Amino acid sequence: MNATTTERQQWTAQEIRELRLRLHLTLREAAAKVGVSLRQWVYWEAGTNSPRGSACILLDQMSQGKI
Repeated sequence: MNATTTERQQWTAQEIRELRLRLHLTLREAAAKVGVSLRQWVYWEAGTNSPRGSACILLDQMSQGKI
């Protein structure tokens, strides 16, 4: 990745939930789109854990309609 990319380094629990709701996805559907378990997605939305690395890139792609 270079400095001109727009990938975010982190996502807040609120942003993750808002993304899912904006795309009209269930928890299970959202988790499947980025390839994580339902439990992991729930942890992200609750703020228990935060996505890192490639998960943030996948969330970026999801928010841009690329996946």
